[in-house]
Amino acid sequence: MKRMLDWNLRQWRAALAVPLLLMAMLACNQSTVAQEAQAIGNAGAQLALILGNTALSAKLKQDTVAWVAQINAWKSGTSCQNIEAATQLVAQDYAAVAALFGATVPPNVQALVDLALVTLPLVLSQLPGCAPPANLARAKLSATAPAKSAKDFKTRWNAIVVADPSLKGAELK
Repeated sequence: MKRMLDWNLRQWRAALAVPLLLMAMLACNQSTVAQEAQAIGNAGAQLALILGNTALSAKLKQDTVAWVAQINAWKSGTSCQNIEAATQLVAQDYAAVAALFGATVPPNVQALVDLALVTLPLVLSQLPGCAPPANLARAKLSATAPAKSAKDFKTRWNAIVVADPSLKGAELK
């Protein structure tokens, strides 16, 4: 212990630099989170459009713009309330997509909705201090794993879409 007290300022700085650098490297990349949010929202808007509901498609686009804007405006250490509220709107929009079919949602449409719904909390949790609202819409298929990135989301989304000719045009680029 005495030896540590004898360190000079340079030694203390060097010792503290390592954990600070690690924290900086592990910190979330806000633009990546915004890209993931954009991919999820755009996918839902395209799906609603393919399913013939232009009003829901427009609402998903509008809610996605608000969600991405809240993510981009957020600063570490501040409240996540606005992001959480915007996330909730996108989740409700996805639930509305499934509700277009009543109780008999086609399996591939349900799989797309579930992929989005299980990924929403993961997107939100990448921002330090943010968490999904307790009443966030949940996926019906509990075995659906969340997408790990915007690229993973698009790949998995497109795999589901390609398997169902009725979803032609809902592919993500």
